[in-house]
Amino acid sequence: MKPLIIYVKQSYSLLRGGFNLQQTTPFVSCESLATIIDLNNNELQQQNYEQPLKPSLLCACPISIEILMLLSLKQLPFDVKLCNANKMLPEELCYRMIHQLPVLIDPNNGHQILEYRMDIVDYIERKYPTKTFEFNFSFDNHCNDNQHQLNWKLITVIHMVNRRFYHYIQQQTRSPSRFMLNDLAAIRQQLINGLGELNRVLTLFGTRYAMTDEQPTMIDCHMMPRLHQIRVILKQMDGIEIPNGLRCLWQYLNETYEWNIFRRWCPSDQEIQIHWLLKMNNSSQRQFRMKLMQLIRSSPTYSFDCPVYENQVTKL
Repeated sequence: MKPLIIYVKQSYSLLRGGFNLQQTTPFVSCESLATIIDLNNNELQQQNYEQPLKPSLLCACPISIEILMLLSLKQLPFDVKLCNANKMLPEELCYRMIHQLPVLIDPNNGHQILEYRMDIVDYIERKYPTKTFEFNFSFDNHCNDNQHQLNWKLITVIHMVNRRFYHYIQQQTRSPSRFMLNDLAAIRQQLINGLGELNRVLTLFGTRYAMTDEQPTMIDCHMMPRLHQIRVILKQMDGIEIPNGLRCLWQYLNETYEWNIFRRWCPSDQEIQIHWLLKMNNSSQRQFRMKLMQLIRSSPTYSFDCPVYENQVTKL
């Protein structure tokens, strides 16, 4: 089987020469199944990535991270090609009139090209099914009606939280008026309320991961990077954490941070802030550029800490 090819945006820090490239380790997925190929002709050698707390070569796009985690979960061979978003994309993509990333190419199926998230995820699930890790949206007959409703409730709440987070990002501004501050506070509270609803649904499942105790599934690959980035942005932009009262949500984040596949593909807090800062309404370009350069030049950090609860079970 030939390795799948996935084109993703490279770290914005690499574009501006922020992090020290000599200390940056090109990393691979679990079992060394992936290689990093830099399209900007940087000499990067393939090697195992064992230390998670290092600068990432990838941007913090949650869609890219989701797909990389899914490919790693299924243990499919794949090559990651880093693209500079400020330059023209590779010829094989421009020839097909593709101008956005990530993009998946399957050399095993006539070099089929897929560029939209749902198309990529659906293709991976159909073309390379793995029964152990599958998440079937149609649901089999072994599930009762209550389980069906609970499954769909989780999916609905996840999408609701994503929408509220995007709305929160769009309302961010560098020099807000009093009205904007009040509006932003209301939007932030809506996001917190959405996280509370997600916590309630996870409590109903009572499992280690989103729907199972045994291992993560496709829905976890979708949920984990987004939930982590919401946590980072709330903390860095507004100085608030997810409320400690959302115990089940924090326990899910704890499982997320202990999963080796997530840690291998997780971007730094700075890269996450850069990714979403570029999507915000920045009324002051000077402050925006200063904040951007501050993030690029700062040492990368990773928020993997979680509150400890009484009677919390520690896995051996």
